[in-house]
Amino acid sequence: MSVITLTSDFGTDNYLIARLKGAILSEVSNIQLVDIKHTISPFNIIEAAYVFKNVFMYFPEQTVHLIMVQAQPLNSVYVYDYQQILCAKINEQYILCLNNGILSLALSGYNYEVKLSGMEKPKLYVSWLDMAKIAVQLIKKPEQTWNRYFQSEPKYIKKEWQKPVIIHGDLQGLSIHIDGYGNLVTNITQDIFEEYVGNDPFCIRVRSVVIEKIVKYRYQEINGSYIAYFNDLGYLTLSINYGNFADIMGIVDPVPVTVSKKLSI
Repeated sequence: MSVITLTSDFGTDNYLIARLKGAILSEVSNIQLVDIKHTISPFNIIEAAYVFKNVFMYFPEQTVHLIMVQAQPLNSVYVYDYQQILCAKINEQYILCLNNGILSLALSGYNYEVKLSGMEKPKLYVSWLDMAKIAVQLIKKPEQTWNRYFQSEPKYIKKEWQKPVIIHGDLQGLSIHIDGYGNLVTNITQDIFEEYVGNDPFCIRVRSVVIEKIVKYRYQEINGSYIAYFNDLGYLTLSINYGNFADIMGIVDPVPVTVSKKLSI
């Protein structure tokens, strides 16, 4: 059975996902639709890329992925290039998304092919139904659609992951994702953290919270305590044990996270 995955910032309290699925199923019924995540923060291509990057490789060949997240408009005006549809091919899977930088983020570190959709010129607005129609064609006739509908070697927007930097002796990172439990995932990897800290005492600061140790087994910590750990992907993650860190801290957008090689007072 063929697979189409859906990733978006639509939310789950409206009709958009159902309409999209209905449009797909009306064209090809013998298919499995998989929801990766629909609660991506609005316009947050960094979060969408982080989520997608860490799941797509587990899907079978011939899977078609739709990443439906627009970039934040510039000065309230959409850039034409952002409304072009890109298609990437990697490990016999296909990825459809807008030309807004998300593709290079989601596939950083991988080798892949990229083509541009066969529109005569970019639209001011691309309906997600346009992308769904292309997905259906890729399911029905993958090679023919890839070779005939898309233009080779496009000049597409590329973005790079923002890496932690050393500022005034401190390691300065940034939150990139809030998971379903309200834990704050940062862009500080375990390798970067350990290279910076070494064997020195340290403290991790985000807003008014200070954490002075990394825990391995969260269940051994006191309920309600602030904790830091490396998640299964190796990213420094901040949490409240059996609580919602993001909600309690009032965090919605990305926030700075600082690691210092000194004891907090």
